[in-house]
Amino acid sequence: INFVNSKLIYDADTLTKEFIISNIDLAFDSWQNNYWSANINFKDFCTYILPYRNANEELSQWRGYFKEKYEQRIKDSLGDCTDIKKVALFMMKELKNDVKYGTRLRDFYINYMTPEMSEKMHTMECIALAHYGTLALRACGIPCAMIEAHWRFTETSHTSILLPKMHVNDSAYRLSIYDEIQVMGMPKDSMASWRTWQYS
Repeated sequence: INFVNSKLIYDADTLTKEFIISNIDLAFDSWQNNYWSANINFKDFCTYILPYRNANEELSQWRGYFKEKYEQRIKDSLGDCTDIKKVALFMMKELKNDVKYGTRLRDFYINYMTPEMSEKMHTMECIALAHYGTLALRACGIPCAMIEAHWRFTETSHTSILLPKMHVNDSAYRLSIYDEIQVMGMPKDSMASWRTWQYS
């Protein structure tokens, strides 16, 4: 895969109404028609499910791509589960089949890619994995956001996925495609530092 630097392109100049309408419709469908997202309030939906991008990635039909790939799989495996944490854990295990963690490409690849490009790359660092995972979870109606935490007692940053604390979730959790779920800021969290306490 060859990456070429190009000039900055603004969404306001390029987004089509068809793209926005489709993305919003799919987001509402995942929020309103899945057991696990039925009790998420509108404010949390707007913050943790609805956004159409993470950063400066190339825009794609990621929501439809991941929704078709995983939503029915969740239902077939977990039935009428309403536990957001359980669904998120299931997704982390599923995502490991398509992408892996590695540092071999650290110096010369971009962090925010389309789902198809990420799967072709296959082995990526934490930012790219968190981006891929965030899009996949949001597409299936699982509230989340990318989060930067720090290794304990250091300033070395690490990007994971935040499963936020809300009325349907008893605590804030850190998700990683290559780790088990951790309670944000707790001593057992391998990423715990004074900074992570702010998120919980």
